[in-house]
Amino acid sequence: MLVVCANWGIGDGSLREAPSPARMAAFVDGLRRAAVLAGWQERGRYEPIPAVDLLLAGDTCDWYASRHWLEGGRPWRRDAASRRARERVVTGALLEARRALLPLTALVRGGLTLPGADRRGRPAFDAPVTVPVRLALLEGNLDVGLAGPLRALAAAALELPAAMLCEADGLVVEHGHAGDAAWATDAEGPLLGASLRVDLVARYLASAAVERLPPVWRRGLVERLLGSDLLDCDALRRGARVPQLAAEARGPLEEAWRRAVEGWRQAAWSQGVG
Repeated sequence: MLVVCANWGIGDGSLREAPSPARMAAFVDGLRRAAVLAGWQERGRYEPIPAVDLLLAGDTCDWYASRHWLEGGRPWRRDAASRRARERVVTGALLEARRALLPLTALVRGGLTLPGADRRGRPAFDAPVTVPVRLALLEGNLDVGLAGPLRALAAAALELPAAMLCEADGLVVEHGHAGDAAWATDAEGPLLGASLRVDLVARYLASAAVERLPPVWRRGLVERLLGSDLLDCDALRRGARVPQLAAEARGPLEEAWRRAVEGWRQAAWSQGVG
């Protein structure tokens, strides 16, 4: 059974929390249910599947959602400040990913427990079997370099193989960001997606107005904005709002968004965003 998922977006923890243990446990439970369903044959009999191939198909990590980029360095620069920031961001994100993905790497080591089959071809929950799980990573636009310059570092931290794409039995799986105009690779300056993610979204999420929000509201705001289509201005504006906030209390948040937008415009103009 092949299972493909993507866009976990695990950063260094400075702006966005990694998936919680409860969320990962729910994912594993869903994986187990899917494996049981996949065991039902066309003739109506159940047989445990032989193995599970789990593919995290890009943006497992996020090198851009970090406060460190707001201290002077930028992901697209090669100066000393940017190199230091990049090292902190990548190292922090890989450590967060290692912790978050422990339930999945545990499956690689111990396998996935499924019900066996009885003599009538029905699931036998009192006679479980363990099937092997293979897990691999694909590189996305947010974790660029995972299958290239950062491959050895990622392999050491996560103990997982990484590649640009997966091809087997006539099936090709890749992240697909090559078709996203915000992450086009032929631009001369910084990529538009990277510029928006750092100089607009991260700038706003690190503002004092956002920091003062109750944690549950702030988490929702972070997830909405980091999951928005960067080229959809309406979606970004909606994502920057907090619906639970009373109208008379929205002023500081709206002002922080306006400052972030103006800051991004100035940065984009000066850096020649492509």
